[in-house]
Amino acid sequence: SVQAWGFADVSDDAYNRFYATASLSGPLASNMYYSASTAFGTEKFDTLTNLSSINLVYYPVSKVAVKAGGIYASGENGKLSAFMPVTKEIADYAVDEPMFSGLVKAWLSASVNIKSKVLLESGGACLFACSNSNASYDGWQWNAEAVWNIFSDVQVAAEAYQFYGNNSDKNKTGITAKAVIVF
Repeated sequence: SVQAWGFADVSDDAYNRFYATASLSGPLASNMYYSASTAFGTEKFDTLTNLSSINLVYYPVSKVAVKAGGIYASGENGKLSAFMPVTKEIADYAVDEPMFSGLVKAWLSASVNIKSKVLLESGGACLFACSNSNASYDGWQWNAEAVWNIFSDVQVAAEAYQFYGNNSDKNKTGITAKAVIVF
């Protein structure tokens, strides 16, 4: 698929942005699927930014998934400028909560779905900072999550995670819990 969208400044807040995205997805085998996408963006048509990702999902047995993937978000390197997402999305669990800009992230995770009511998932990721045409190790993280769909409109979840950065000031350990009720 191919998409394009733009945001025009109507309130003098200098928020003109334009994006174009191309994506592919489909089966590689009867129990393995892929998705790949790339998005290019610009603010004034004088610079170009990029966000690209690839994902693989393998189902070895029913209700078990193994996932691997990677994402690249341009920084100030080469002819590309720092990627600017439309909304803030945290790229990792580090204390400074970086957005998807100037980084490469590779991950691996596994999940099991129990009776369509409980999802257990655990994974890890390695992160690299990208600036000035080079990449440097930034840290790694792990997380484990449990989600219980009590009813179709009631869900509770808990997650534990840790980030270990190349700079210990970025290290972070956390546990979160949330409940969702839909009316």
